[in-house]
Amino acid sequence: MSAALPSVDYMALLVLIAASGAGATPVTQAGAPSHVHRRRKHMAAVPLGSYLIAPTKTGALLGRFHDWIRARRRRDFAALLALAGCIMMALGITGL
Repeated sequence: MSAALPSVDYMALLVLIAASGAGATPVTQAGAPSHVHRRRKHMAAVPLGSYLIAPTKTGALLGRFHDWIRARRRRDFAALLALAGCIMMALGITGL
């Protein structure tokens, strides 16, 4: 049953759109989630298109990325996520 529910980030997106007041018309606010959804689909298509254009080079690159990820520890990922969170908070605060 939970698979049919919208994701948390989608629900957060709806709240942000409603609270932002950007695009004051309801039509603009209603079109924003579909715009985000289309952008996500395009971002997922980048590696697929890369496989079609240069499959061996893409496979080698993703293999190196996979090995790099496997070589890291949880602490490294926690530090990376903390850094990304601090950057996002700084961007949000300076944008106020």
